[in-house]
Amino acid sequence: MSEQLLFDNSPASVLDKEERRRERHRESCRRYAEKHPDRVKAGRSRYAAAHREQIAEKNAKYDREHPERFKRKNAKLKARRLTDNEYREKMNADCRAYYKRNRQAMYARAYRYNYANRARVLVNAAKGRCKPRPTKPNGIPFDLDAHIHELQERIDKGVCELTGIALCLDKPPEGTHVRYNTPSLDRIVPSNGYVYSNVRIVAHMANCMLGDWGEQKAFEIVRSWILKNDQKEMENGPKY
Repeated sequence: MSEQLLFDNSPASVLDKEERRRERHRESCRRYAEKHPDRVKAGRSRYAAAHREQIAEKNAKYDREHPERFKRKNAKLKARRLTDNEYREKMNADCRAYYKRNRQAMYARAYRYNYANRARVLVNAAKGRCKPRPTKPNGIPFDLDAHIHELQERIDKGVCELTGIALCLDKPPEGTHVRYNTPSLDRIVPSNGYVYSNVRIVAHMANCMLGDWGEQKAFEIVRSWILKNDQKEMENGPKY
């Protein structure tokens, strides 16, 4: 055999040797896993517990870079849940156990997400209200998915676009979901739906007052209320 064949250091040969080495290593790992499944499981659990954030970040990055694979994987798991009763029960039990162990952390994570992504949360809630229903078979017009960034900029200004009062962008007190001046999405003309040209950022209390009747009716009620209050103050003195 020639010296050239014995000491072939060409790039193709080096890569071939490296691939064979990796294959031998993989085969060795497979044999070890088959022989010591409990040790392997315990080792993986320790690694996952010690590197939970890095693993989650790596998985999220992979899913973002491969959206089609992510969709296929989710579709496959969903189909299995629908057809495999044993798998479905195991998944449900695992989810319940995880929720029980991590309830407070999940609440804290949800709060952080909601207050860092107010526009997206409001848009998703509005999208749910726009779906076809028995009373509205055609649904409600909606196009806010393409305007989340603009809506977030308007929310970050911290001013109600109807009344001019300051909006509260902080987390509400414990035990409450919203404050009276929490930002919300209001349809200027209710029948025109949630389209960008027809929505404004208003305080939650103002939005509740407007309802499906619009600004004119709310203004009539507020004006009547103010006139009545002024009359009482003339008779009995200032109330506030």
